[in-house]
Amino acid sequence: MKQLIEINEVILEIYRLANEVPINQFRPSVFKTLNRLIPFNSALWINNLSGNDFLSEDNAFVHNQPGNMLEAFDEFSDDDPTYFAAKNAIGKTVNSSLYVPKVKGKKAQIIDGFTNVFGIEHIICTAIVRNDHATNGIDIFNGLSLYREDPLNEFSQQEMLIKQMLTPHIIEAYKIALLLAFKSSCYEEQDQSRMMGVVDNQGNVLHATETFIQCTFINSITFNERFIFFQKLIGLGEYKKDGFHFKVSRLADGLFFINCKEERIYELLSKAELRVAKLLAEGKTYKEVAERLYISPRTVTNHSHSIYKKLKIRNKTELTWLFKNKA
Repeated sequence: MKQLIEINEVILEIYRLANEVPINQFRPSVFKTLNRLIPFNSALWINNLSGNDFLSEDNAFVHNQPGNMLEAFDEFSDDDPTYFAAKNAIGKTVNSSLYVPKVKGKKAQIIDGFTNVFGIEHIICTAIVRNDHATNGIDIFNGLSLYREDPLNEFSQQEMLIKQMLTPHIIEAYKIALLLAFKSSCYEEQDQSRMMGVVDNQGNVLHATETFIQCTFINSITFNERFIFFQKLIGLGEYKKDGFHFKVSRLADGLFFINCKEERIYELLSKAELRVAKLLAEGKTYKEVAERLYISPRTVTNHSHSIYKKLKIRNKTELTWLFKNKA
């Protein structure tokens, strides 16, 4: 009963950290909190790793180990039986003592080389892997490994179960911390005008700047259309629609950052159309544009129809305004 109370206290503390500490302090603080229940010497936290991504500071965090451990682990992971076992036992905590002793030959030498360099004797690892429509069939891997350096101090079965229970909470709390960090950045003066938002893997907008919500395209579609659009965007990664350029990147498992910018006139028109549009915006007549560019009036007319259609305007007055304000 006492231990259950301690586990609940740690879970509450992890979510408190997500809400209160700066994002760059969150993971170190989580490891410090986790040590209260499961003593360990060092750790590796892999978050949001997909496909053939290389490990880097963007998708992994090393605790109490030198920075070069990431590169070393990236090379070593294919031969690591514990890592492999964790990826095949999703949501369960696996112990290196069950797998490493069975490895023989060259692989055993590779494992010994890695663990000796970084002073690792015992490992427990828990992996959360997701594969859904939002990731185009690519596995998204989140894993947490704890290391001990004392050969005589193995992780117990009880410690493994505690870690198994805590890992989903840790990953979820990290998503909250990222979302709150994003919200905080939106209130900074330099970000007030940026069109950006965070959506989940179902296309629900969790947070966005006012300019993103007021984006002409976003504002012109229904809730259901917006839902479908964001799901499509998550799958594509990048999309252009009605003069807006959307780019999406993953913040965490099931959490996506969307950056949107309104395309400039020169990005929407061909070179020939842009030459015609500039002269029309200056007040030139179709005949004057034709003489200036050595093309026929009919070609100018055809270009103007295409220009108005692409820019969603109706006349030269609106074209002049666009060039003055959005060129």
